[in-house]
Amino acid sequence: MSVALTGGKRYILTPMDATAISRLTETLEKVAEKLQRHRDLYVRNEAAVRQQVIDPILRTLGWDTEDPNAVVPEGRSDVGSPDYTLMSGGRPILTIEVKNLGSDVAQPGALEQAHRYASAKGIPLCVATNGQMWLLARSFQEGTDLRGRILWQTLVSDQTIRDAVRRFSFIEYSRVRDIDQFVKLQDEVAEKWDELIEEPTDLIGSLVDLLRPRLDDMATRSPYEGFLEDFVDQRVREILCAQSRPTALSQTDADGHGGGDVSGGIRAGSAADILLAAGERAIREGRLASSDRIESGPARYLVSPEPVHKHARPFFSQRQLSNGLFIETHFSLSGARRQAELLDRHKVESGRRRR
Repeated sequence: MSVALTGGKRYILTPMDATAISRLTETLEKVAEKLQRHRDLYVRNEAAVRQQVIDPILRTLGWDTEDPNAVVPEGRSDVGSPDYTLMSGGRPILTIEVKNLGSDVAQPGALEQAHRYASAKGIPLCVATNGQMWLLARSFQEGTDLRGRILWQTLVSDQTIRDAVRRFSFIEYSRVRDIDQFVKLQDEVAEKWDELIEEPTDLIGSLVDLLRPRLDDMATRSPYEGFLEDFVDQRVREILCAQSRPTALSQTDADGHGGGDVSGGIRAGSAADILLAAGERAIREGRLASSDRIESGPARYLVSPEPVHKHARPFFSQRQLSNGLFIETHFSLSGARRQAELLDRHKVESGRRRR
């Protein structure tokens, strides 16, 4: 399968065949049943998780767990040993850190441990799992914290089999050679998604076009002709602002065990935190005056004396800095980091001259 995005880039992803998908679905259904029926055993016994949960999944994905050229158990390094190292073409490509079912792998420890093992050996990807929750992450990526390196997470439960099949398919033995393509594709899709969400004019216009034929012509007659656009604009703002709040990974399986409040889990500072810190830093260093405007896009301001964008649209999620400037904080985490860099560069040369 070839996937193309704007700019001409193409990504070649080999699909799993129907037989392989059916086999994987059947295995995951059996594993989900075991996890529910024998939960107490898997909470107490990590070895049982490896042998009765992880091994069957790996074998169904085409990994021969008895072939040291494909799967290396408990490989040693200066920082400890991962439970599995998966090999492709003679090189290690993925480590797996296994915990008992009682461990919440959304907490920092398990993923940090998996990351530490993989990065020490230069292995690009790592997995942390308790048999039910699985997290796949990059082992290293410049400029991102551990939470930002997570590529996907999934649960093995009755309600999530379809999602789990889709996620696991990327580490299937015959497809793992494509995993670099998958990572690049995911990066570009995430970038385009961030652009769409951070500047949602096209999204709002598309929703208006979808909604208009469902209404009578009153929505297009004076004095109501602008009502539909304003209504959609406001609802999109509400949804996007709610989505931009900081979140933590959590585990709540189908029968109600696990997760809940994961205070202390893998958290990322919110976009607002990142941008407020950069704004206050620029103020302290004398680079950001109360009259400054900084553009974040063709129709948007990052900071402005008034919380209004160029086309008279109000800020999606405004906060106010100590010098009275308003700052737009409606960005993804990666977008907030880019905008923080913009603030850090703002008037750097003039600031140096003043000092």
